[in-house]
Amino acid sequence: ESADDVKFVESLSSLHPHKFELRHCFSEAQWLDQIAQSRVFISGRFHHSIAAMCLGTPFLLFPSNTPKNDSLVSRVGDYPGSLLKDQSRAFEILEQALTSPENFVVSAEIIRELQSDAEKNFAGL
Repeated sequence: ESADDVKFVESLSSLHPHKFELRHCFSEAQWLDQIAQSRVFISGRFHHSIAAMCLGTPFLLFPSNTPKNDSLVSRVGDYPGSLLKDQSRAFEILEQALTSPENFVVSAEIIRELQSDAEKNFAGL
């Protein structure tokens, strides 16, 4: 499960050479910049998905080997790009995200709620 996103991007790259790629970043700034510049960000990584969400980047979320992504999805609500367990369905959802990226961005209201909860968590409230 935890490498489904990498397998999915590798499949995309083989089906559509030069259109999709897996990128490696070597600094936090490069990492955030790459996420922000993505047309659609594909990941199964919890923190990566939170970064995409907060940067307003459309993203597809694959399941992870921990319950964190499940918890994120339950907090975000009805998100069309969440927990893509079926790779054949993932291709269809990716096409939707590329066509209508605005439907794959989490609302500012939900992001504010999550940020507020995170601040309370770190303050020990």
